[in-house]
Amino acid sequence: GWSMGGAVAQHMALKAPEPLQSLALAASFARLDPIGAQVIANLQQLLAWRKNWAEWAPHAVYLFVAPKFYNENEELMAKITALVSGEDRDMVSYDHLATACIEHEALDQLSDIQTPTLVMGGQYDPICSMTTQRWMMEKLPNAEQEVFENSSHFFLMEEATKAMATMESWFEKNAV
Repeated sequence: GWSMGGAVAQHMALKAPEPLQSLALAASFARLDPIGAQVIANLQQLLAWRKNWAEWAPHAVYLFVAPKFYNENEELMAKITALVSGEDRDMVSYDHLATACIEHEALDQLSDIQTPTLVMGGQYDPICSMTTQRWMMEKLPNAEQEVFENSSHFFLMEEATKAMATMESWFEKNAV
């Protein structure tokens, strides 16, 4: 599960661990640290104030990639900004999802997840920071960590080759 999807995956592992062979949590969290919660709250407030994805996008996209990636991929960042600016996205759903992320608290339950778990995070991620990654590693009894040193929240794109190799290796190692 990526980002909030990893939070959902944690609950799935807690409620029905039997069918799971392994978990891979990418740029995820069991609880946001204060900076991550503030970033999400700021983006949520901006959208509530302006009610316009095109105005929201430039304030958001740079938070999802490492500074070097942002600076060196001007054309790609323009495409991502245009994609995120699409007015067909539901603002009410985004508001509820943002609140769910801010309020998500599963840290104290992670020790119950016995499933082998891969925790992956981008070194520069302000949302699912290295602090949130460390918290998960301290609680998950059967976890390994992979840090993407040159990336942020979108490390799956920023370091795609490494991300795919890491996940393929993890799933091969943990297949029954």
